[in-house]
Amino acid sequence: MAKLQQGSVIWARVPDQNNQNHKTRALVVLTRTDEIEPGKKFVAVAISSDFDVPLEDRAIPMPWLKNRHPVTRLYEPSVAVCDWLVALDESQVETISHRPIETRLLVQIMAQVSKCSQ
Repeated sequence: MAKLQQGSVIWARVPDQNNQNHKTRALVVLTRTDEIEPGKKFVAVAISSDFDVPLEDRAIPMPWLKNRHPVTRLYEPSVAVCDWLVALDESQVETISHRPIETRLLVQIMAQVSKCSQ
């Protein structure tokens, strides 16, 4: 399995925003890499393919390709839902992307997460 780091797209079994409907979902790791420790919780933002157009401020488009994007592994239009934060630990992670998302996209997501939590 790839190394868990800030900006990694991961898949983990987590609930929806109402703390129901647990299923495997894509997420982007927000916690700094040097703060991710075995057995300790880290924070990620959920990715969803269910979103409104035009996009709400809380939704940041994620790269995708029909045959799976080489970094995100997403195969349909999806967004990072910046007010849907999930705390989890490594034991919950099923898959980790081989490399993190682009820095500019991570910065955009982090800025929107910050705005959503004010």
